Amino acid sequence: MSENEEVFSVLPRHIRDIDGEALFFFVCLFHTGHIQEAANKCGVSLSSANRLLAKLRTYFNDPLFQRSGIKMKPTSFAQNRIGEIEKILKSLKTIQEPEDIEPSHLQRTVRIATYDNALAILICGILNPLRKRLPLLLFKAEQASEAMFSDLEENRLDLIFYARQGVFSNIHSAPMLTTPYVCVVRKGHRLEKIVQEQGYVEKEDLWSWQQVLVNSQPDRNRSPNSPANGYFNPPSAQQIALILPFFLAVPLAVQNTNYYSIVPKVTAEMAFSQDKLSLLPLGPSSPTLTTRMAWHERLHTDPGSQMIRSVLKEIIREHFPDYRPQSL
Repeated sequence: MSENEEVFSVLPRHIRDIDGEALFFFVCLFHTGHIQEAANKCGVSLSSANRLLAKLRTYFNDPLFQRSGIKMKPTSFAQNRIGEIEKILKSLKTIQEPEDIEPSHLQRTVRIATYDNALAILICGILNPLRKRLPLLLFKAEQASEAMFSDLEENRLDLIFYARQGVFSNIHSAPMLTTPYVCVVRKGHRLEKIVQEQGYVEKEDLWSWQQVLVNSQPDRNRSPNSPANGYFNPPSAQQIALILPFFLAVPLAVQNTNYYSIVPKVTAEMAFSQDKLSLLPLGPSSPTLTTRMAWHERLHTDPGSQMIRSVLKEIIREHFPDYRPQSL
């Protein structure tokens, strides 16, 4: 008898008394730390959740989770097994997926976190063609925050759009588009004359005016930062007239004042009315913005997720040919 015949001649010992529901509960409890919350995610009662935990403890011959205050903390054994268990569940999902997914039949809710300008361009700006390609897809968006990478890792998000670097090792990313910044002012602002004379404004040209600063740093523990990691911050805090959390609020703040604001060009061109506003080019040494899309390892080979990312990239590059992404 061959080795394979021997393995499948009887029910293998390593799969006795375990099932997908129990493994899914293991993953939920690992990431939530609360039995009731894990039970809710699994759609079972608290008593059923306790039975699942007992089954897992018997199968693995380990406590797996130990109470610490109000949380259930995984043992070292559980920490060493979580990756493999997630792979098993992902493999089961992949096996169930049809070989060829029809885009018009792909029905999912995609949880994303993003800044308002990226949402305006990368989702709302392509919503019509996106809905034509993936009509059953629903995007559920929330504002970017300092927790978005952790939320992605802990399966509270599916995609994030971001600009800063330094993602976790188990997160994949791809550049979506690259745009320069522009200086946004009201029509008739005296900065327009500088552009007429030299073709652009340098950041030093802006220092005679007060800035409406869009805080592009979501970490509440850090000082407000203008775009490009503070490159456009004025030399003095007194030169900041207003700090905003949203790029799309800029027109209301500058169109009847002498203030200026620094905004990604693709956002300003698409979302701002140029009847009342001027979009002034910045000097050639000014930095650009590359917006990236990121996803967790658990979704990297998932066929449906692969299709969503592929369609997003394809449509964005079709609709914004002047903003081809620069790989970093």
